[in-house]
Parts: sequence; structure tokens; C-alpha cells
Amino acid sequence: MISLLLGATEQAEGSPITAGLPAGSIYLDKPRLIIGGTPMMIPLFQPVMTRVAEDTRADVILARHGFYPEALSPVLWDVAYWYNKSVASVCDYILCETRYGELWLVPPETGPYLRLAADGIHIEVVPDFVSWDERNYGVCQAAKRIRNVAMEGWR
Repeated sequence: MISLLLGATEQAEGSPITAGLPAGSIYLDKPRLIIGGTPMMIPLFQPVMTRVAEDTRADVILARHGFYPEALSPVLWDVAYWYNKSVASVCDYILCETRYGELWLVPPETGPYLRLAADGIHIEVVPDFVSWDERNYGVCQAAKRIRNVAMEGWR
């Protein structure tokens, strides 16, 4: 999942960071973003993510992906992000790939939409895709991308 986010932010690599986050988490200096993954399917790291975001002034994205390569486990995303000079957090978000190839983290029901870009996270109230059909198509496209990334790592 980390390589998927590296591609979305156009980064080749980052610096290792722990600070209570899962092993393998990395800090990307240019977009001020920390990314990581965990097989834990419950959002255990929310308090840690918020503290790390406050300490580093960076946004934090954590993928909860189940045990590799479990195909039946969904990939859910937790985010601690800077908004109006404070840290907000969301959990259980779903990855969505638009028809333009952009990656978004979308809420399971309501909430802000988070677009992933080379310069970090962009918070949007109304995303580029406006219908549920487009959103559902994008979620399916992202699921294919996740599967492809997971299969590449498995080989």
C-alpha cells in the first residue's frame, strides 16, 4: 500500500519514521506526508496518528489492509490531516480512482473527500466525481489497482 501512495505523490522513497506508528511507516518531506500500513483491521492508531501529525506538522495516512495477501480483507484508510490550523481525523475511508487516474480517499457515507496529489492531501467538499455511479466505478478501479500492487509484491 505504501508503494501505491508513493506513486500518487510522485515520490520514489521516504525516510523511516516510527513514533508509535506501524513498522515500515515513512515520512515524505516534500508533501509533508507520513504513510504506513497495518494488518490490524480496527483503527487502533488514531490517537498516535493525531499526535504524530501535531508533532511533525505533517498529514498521516494509514492503510488497514489485513494480513497479506488476504484477498477477502478490505483495505480501509485512516487519515489525520491538517485543516484550519488543527488536526482532524477520519477513519474507514475507501480508495477511489477517478477516470482521470487521480486517487481519492472517500468517506463510507458522509464527510470530506481527500484527493491525493504530488503536493499532499487536498480536502474537497465536492469531488470531481459527483454521482454514486462514478464513485462506485472509481472504488472498483482502485480495488483493481490495490490487487495489482499486492500481486506485484507477492511475486
